[in-house]
Amino acid sequence: MFGQTEPQVNFATATPSTTVSKVTYEYLLADHVYLRENPSIKGKAVALLPIGTKMVIQEKSEREDTLDGIKSNWYRVSIGNDSGWVWGGGLIAQKTFGSEASHNVKFAYGFESATVNEAGEIEQKHQLRAFKNGVQIDKIVFNGHQSKALEIKNIGNKGLFNVEDIIALDIPATEGNENKGKMYIFGITENLQT
Repeated sequence: MFGQTEPQVNFATATPSTTVSKVTYEYLLADHVYLRENPSIKGKAVALLPIGTKMVIQEKSEREDTLDGIKSNWYRVSIGNDSGWVWGGGLIAQKTFGSEASHNVKFAYGFESATVNEAGEIEQKHQLRAFKNGVQIDKIVFNGHQSKALEIKNIGNKGLFNVEDIIALDIPATEGNENKGKMYIFGITENLQT
């Protein structure tokens, strides 16, 4: 085992004194997420939210739940005039950024799952989802090596014809803080003419 623990996901919360200019918005990573009355999977569902829902985190529950191998608290979030609880692990994006080619397309990154294999090593899955106007348009799942979020950013199209976005990910080594390489995901223009 590489000295890993289960991935843990945490987010900062707003305080009553947080000014409007300092409010940090988070976005839903998953689609069809229930906004709940209480911080529990058994809490009454008060709304069904689409991927990319913009929200402000107001409060963090004391209790942590582990779902799909990911440990996280529940978060009370504000969405416009509505408020409720969402589990943080695989539901709230750890990073969200826009497309260089289309201001309507956004990308959301986060953990998908973590399991322990027969050798006792943690095998993680990370996910990157693309969405437009609250509708998922693509999803890719890839392996990770550490129980922390990967560094990820959109580096544009680098002048490549028919490429809209190139997403660059740093791949960490199994031990230490070094990177062992990079992975690139290419967003290709739809409806190519040949």
